[in-house]
Amino acid sequence: MKYKDKWIASKKSFIKNIEVAFGSNLDLIIMQAYEDDKVIDNWSDLDFFIVLKKVDFYSQKEISKIKVKIEEKYNIHIGSTVLSTEEFDYEIGSLCPLKINLMKLGLCNPGKIIKKHELIYGTRANYKFDIATVDKGAFLREVSFFRSYIRNLIRDKAVNDVNELIRPVIKTSKYIILCSLLHSSLDSINNFNSLYDASKAKFNDFDGNFQQIIETEDKKYEIMDNHSNEFFNSALNFLENFVDYYFRKCTNKQE
Repeated sequence: MKYKDKWIASKKSFIKNIEVAFGSNLDLIIMQAYEDDKVIDNWSDLDFFIVLKKVDFYSQKEISKIKVKIEEKYNIHIGSTVLSTEEFDYEIGSLCPLKINLMKLGLCNPGKIIKKHELIYGTRANYKFDIATVDKGAFLREVSFFRSYIRNLIRDKAVNDVNELIRPVIKTSKYIILCSLLHSSLDSINNFNSLYDASKAKFNDFDGNFQQIIETEDKKYEIMDNHSNEFFNSALNFLENFVDYYFRKCTNKQE
């Protein structure tokens, strides 16, 4: 079975299993939207946002079981964020980490740079909000957390080749750039048509190759085929240097 076929089968199977498992307790299923012809071999994964009317230990355990079963069958990674309806409806104004998770699925403004989304299950219209209300400190916490995540991933993998590490380093670097942009210029982010344009304009004093990190859509096949150690080292150095640069920038503003 081709990778794209496995990806589509995983998507359908996960949605069906969630619907069957939770029935009337299921409120919303939202996923990061892909066009089928944009699914990239050994790269594209699945990201779901699941809203249940009631979340308990059983529901979280059941979602985990469904996720693991489908991942083992098709070898496609599935990411899932779970919330109760009450959290989603009433605490959405104050939960910064929640807003960042929603941002990653493209459920809030700005809309040009954030990934698109697709409402799979449910009919409610109030699943969008304005990310401008986020405490900007939350974005810096994300930057710090995800740099540590990559460092720990490299430490724990303890491998000589980079096959398993290129993808998370690229995706994490792009997310760190996005969070830094949202922290630095939330009010003007929609003036740009792409993450690359915004980065070059806002971080024009950073000596790093944004294009290499951000505009990887046409290079994913090449990257995964070549497993380039040189490319990996370059991407990892970019991540480390950019985070240092942005934290220095923030510190200088405060002085």
